[in-house]
Amino acid sequence: MAVFPLKRPSNIHTSSLDSNSDQTVRRGTSESPIPEARSLSDQSGASTTFPEVVDRLMRRKNYLLETLTEEANQTPAFRADNRLQDECVRHFLSFQKKIDNLEHRIHEFTRAVRPLGSSSGLIFSTIRLRGHMTDIQDVFFANAASIYVAFGEKPRSELPQLLRVHSPANSGRQAGSMKDFPDLLEGFASELREFLASLRDIPEFSDKGLTDSLDAFATWLDYRANGLQDFGTKLTTPALKRYTNGLMLEMGKYLDQTGDA
Repeated sequence: MAVFPLKRPSNIHTSSLDSNSDQTVRRGTSESPIPEARSLSDQSGASTTFPEVVDRLMRRKNYLLETLTEEANQTPAFRADNRLQDECVRHFLSFQKKIDNLEHRIHEFTRAVRPLGSSSGLIFSTIRLRGHMTDIQDVFFANAASIYVAFGEKPRSELPQLLRVHSPANSGRQAGSMKDFPDLLEGFASELREFLASLRDIPEFSDKGLTDSLDAFATWLDYRANGLQDFGTKLTTPALKRYTNGLMLEMGKYLDQTGDA
């Protein structure tokens, strides 16, 4: 098949359209000067066949589409996200309230079983349970505080007063570490089972609803602990911090079920 040089019809006015097209391409090539994006008017010398022109035009079109897509997908430098800040504060305050409610119920329960025989093991177990809940609460606080600061409008955003009042430092405790969090969950699960064993040692106790609730809680704690251990050293990444923040809602449901049993 013969190849004919491409000729422009003489009756077509080309000045403004060709000029705008060339300017558009040149604006795109000022940052990424690739050969396919150069104007055909810049290519002088050898004659151009029709298939070559079509190929160059298609490549130019694809280049411009990719450039526009990249520019549209660019996001500004991320700094503030008030939604995430509000979320971490709300989740922690809700969890803190559920912890307080459960500790109050445990205190009432301990007073009720104290006169019963074989209750000494149960009383000591409740003390250890409170210690585990405090340790977990401190990790959740440190995690929520870290999220709040990371997504603040300023590099060093101050924690709101609603969050600061629950800081472990106010009670002379150190902030919890995410690296210890899986072990804390496992320890809490183990202590819940010790608490269950102590309950069964009391002949007068026969609350199946409470034992089922505690057993389900301990199973969930083991499941989450095993899942977090799989992440190893990645527990402090932003994604895992947000995941841990969401665990407060799940654990809060078990705290409510245990307190209501």
